[in-house]
Amino acid sequence: MTLTSKKRFAPLAAPTEARLDVADIEPQDVAPDDIAPPTASAATDADIARRDERFADGVRTLRVGGASFRLEERLLMVIGGIIAPLGIIVVLLGWWGASNTPYVFEQVPYLISGGVLGLSLVFLGAFFYFTHWITQLV
Repeated sequence: MTLTSKKRFAPLAAPTEARLDVADIEPQDVAPDDIAPPTASAATDADIARRDERFADGVRTLRVGGASFRLEERLLMVIGGIIAPLGIIVVLLGWWGASNTPYVFEQVPYLISGGVLGLSLVFLGAFFYFTHWITQLV
């Protein structure tokens, strides 16, 4: 993986030694009932190391970014660039329709369809463009 690459195709490597040392535990951190005496069936260090290695190998094979629906950065910008101006046009058409009638009961449908729908389209387009911008930053 190069430094110029933006996407990660493999998970980060897990640390090889992740066990907690008993000397790091303070006496006040553990209740006396939590400490169990070692039994004959306790796993050996070789078993623990083998289990840790098998777990690390399994983690390395996990897929990264396997979503079926992916919005690419450029597509987000295009969608935002289409929807936001379309919302402004819908607001202007709603205003034009409401301005041609003197009756309030005829202006309410223009307010709902032109104003609310147009404003929501403007916000949706701005959200897509903002998502594109944040994706570029990340």
